Amino acid sequence: MEMYTEYLDADTIVTRVLSAQSGNFQELIADTINANDSYIIHLSSTNASIDAAYVTSLVAGRLSVAQLAAGDLTLSNSMRIVSQNGMLEMDGQHLIISIEDENENVIDGIQLGYGDSDLPFLKFCAPDSNGN
Repeated sequence: MEMYTEYLDADTIVTRVLSAQSGNFQELIADTINANDSYIIHLSSTNASIDAAYVTSLVAGRLSVAQLAAGDLTLSNSMRIVSQNGMLEMDGQHLIISIEDENENVIDGIQLGYGDSDLPFLKFCAPDSNGN
């Protein structure tokens, strides 16, 4: 049986195969989605809002977070956390708090971390009147 119509309004449609050029779904519940060579889901900041999610793995070029609640953050040696003013820096090996000397040069004020021998160290740098 074939049916042709420009507009169909129904509460429930049961079918084995649905073929369409495009679809607009406000809510999609599916056991399996097969997209062949197409994008299954494409999210961008302009078309997505996630209220709550459980993400097991995330690859992102840039991530901006207004508020972060986390149990543990693991920093690798290739990652850094830098304060907005640049005076605090943390990576997988070191915590550095910078200070400005008399000539307004930024220098490392306090360093806490692990040295070449993997022993912890704490270093205070207080410049003298010559800036050394």
